[in-house]
Amino acid sequence: MARLKSIPKRIRCPIEEGGKVEEIIDNFFIETKEYLEKKYPKNAYICEVNSFWFANENYFSTNKNDIVTTDEKIRYVLYADRIVAGVIERRTEWNHAEYIFFRDLSGLK
Repeated sequence: MARLKSIPKRIRCPIEEGGKVEEIIDNFFIETKEYLEKKYPKNAYICEVNSFWFANENYFSTNKNDIVTTDEKIRYVLYADRIVAGVIERRTEWNHAEYIFFRDLSGLK
């Protein structure tokens, strides 16, 4: 069986260059998903990719119950109800995009 490539290193880039990172993210998820489908073929149907935006209180509002969606999100591969790989996307104080990758396949059956 083919070995997984190493997890991509943290990436920081100007927001307008974030589109270039999409290919790295897609390849990371596809590689992880295909590896799981080959290693655990009977459970392959329970492997999916999800994405969720983060939300924060709206600090510009006088109503403390106002929640706003940010441009920061988490994308992850879910396998047998476990997060096995993902990337956190956030905006830095210098208005750059930062992408942090992770993968943990330990304990899978």
